[in-house]
Amino acid sequence: MKFIKQETFHEQITFSYSRYSKDEMNVVRIDGFDTRIDPTRLVNSLLFICFKIKNLITKIYSQENYR
Repeated sequence: MKFIKQETFHEQITFSYSRYSKDEMNVVRIDGFDTRIDPTRLVNSLLFICFKIKNLITKIYSQENYR
């Protein structure tokens, strides 16, 4: 998981997390989100996906209005 880049989230099918060791978790990195608040990255991942969907819908809607 730690090797999955933020730019490729849309290509992923499923996410999970675990620990590599006692001190290192296997989680995705999302810029701008605090790992102390959301150590499993579940909330951050869902928010990231929601923002991407919102932007896609806005883009589609804008293109339809210009036709």
